[in-house]
Amino acid sequence: MSFLNKLTQSRKTIFEMMELRGFSYDKYKEYTSVELDIMLKNMNSKLNYETMPLDMICDHTDIDDKKCVIKYVLSRVRVSNLKNFIGDLIEYDMVKPNDDLIFIVKDKINNLEPFYSLFDAFLETNKIFIQVFSIDNLIRNITTHDLVPDMRIVSQQEKDDIQEKYDIDNMNNIAIILKSDPAAMFYGVKSGDLVEITRTSDTSGKYVTYRYCE
Repeated sequence: MSFLNKLTQSRKTIFEMMELRGFSYDKYKEYTSVELDIMLKNMNSKLNYETMPLDMICDHTDIDDKKCVIKYVLSRVRVSNLKNFIGDLIEYDMVKPNDDLIFIVKDKINNLEPFYSLFDAFLETNKIFIQVFSIDNLIRNITTHDLVPDMRIVSQQEKDDIQEKYDIDNMNNIAIILKSDPAAMFYGVKSGDLVEITRTSDTSGKYVTYRYCE
């Protein structure tokens, strides 16, 4: 599959992700493959803090002053380069505290752990939630697969109520969900989140479980 085809198909998945997370994407959804090809050819292969043709900035529909910045990275991505790049985005006010930042990379990343460590540091110090996706992993929406259960990040109030209801004194006593879990990535699960998972069983109908993200 050509990169343009991947780009075209993945945009639909990204829009579904944005809708699930409560961000508006209307101003980007009408671009054709021809237009995307032109935008692709006008992309700078080097990391650039300015908004490039394929990049998207989606405002949250319910939370004021919250946005999701989606940036495409066409060059080889390294932790050191990305660290400096994120610093530039913060310095030039492209992303601010409470924003989400998503990198869409052309190549597959074999070891995500160093990136998770970097992103956790920015979440703690700058309150910016950062993720990186290979474009190959966005060709299809994994959450629409029959074997993937419904998932929801519970609110802080719900989290407190669940801890009280089930007498949970330490969230680490709950079964764990990893940030690297494909469905968790799609929903935007981050460290400290409690996730409600609803499964369907032929014998017992729907049942709910919870998973905690360390």
